[in-house]
Amino acid sequence: MNLNQHPLSAAFPPMQEDEYNSLVESIQSMGLQNPIVLFDGMVIDGWHRYCACIDSGTQIKTINLDLSVNPQTYVIAQNKERRHLTKSQVALAAVKVYDWLPAKRPTSSTGAEIKSVPSTELTKTANEIAKISGVSTSLIEKAKAVESKASDEVKAKVLAGEISLKKAEETFNPKVEVEIADSENEYTAQDMLKDENAELSKAVTELTEKLAIGNYDGADNVQDIIAELKTQKQNLEVELNAVKKSRDSLLNENNQLKKQIAMQQKEIKKLSK
Repeated sequence: MNLNQHPLSAAFPPMQEDEYNSLVESIQSMGLQNPIVLFDGMVIDGWHRYCACIDSGTQIKTINLDLSVNPQTYVIAQNKERRHLTKSQVALAAVKVYDWLPAKRPTSSTGAEIKSVPSTELTKTANEIAKISGVSTSLIEKAKAVESKASDEVKAKVLAGEISLKKAEETFNPKVEVEIADSENEYTAQDMLKDENAELSKAVTELTEKLAIGNYDGADNVQDIIAELKTQKQNLEVELNAVKKSRDSLLNENNQLKKQIAMQQKEIKKLSK
């Protein structure tokens, strides 16, 4: 059985050699425990298992991805927790996955466009990709910039785990400002609050527009709804400010500790002379 790797699967970097060798040994001794998942006749999940089966002479078992499943979200979910991947690798791969849509709409094995996956589910904002992939929104935005502006060589280094997205960004934007927060952090509470705040603002705007043109069925209660959403937004802003203050306090404390350590190191050097 000769199969090709699906472009969505290929967006993620390959396994490290020692990890792959362990997989080959496991499949050789225990057989294939999880079948290879196919989408449009190509391997969307289990490419390394497929290769390991070939290398070990093990029988290959395949299943087709349910056409109601979003293939992009699926492939990210299957790869984002791989223990050897950095956050930069996951972020850039996730952006590549969602950039796949404009070049090729998913088709069935007969070549017909798949109708079971709504088009609204196949395109995502940076915030949505961040939530799906488990990294920060700022890191996804960096990945988008790197994907569109960096050289193929630089992008290959990020996917290989050789450099971070921040280093990649410096290759085309040398004046990148130093960030207070670590851009490699996972999707944080601060990111979540920002996203919720943005969603509430959007809801308030939409309801206000509907009220203005008089086409909202619940127009009698819309002012109450808007007032409630505004209250929620204000509460979120208060919570967001509290998170920022807590972060700043921790950063200040960390800087003070660094200064104390530096002073102690100087004292130790003096005493050791």
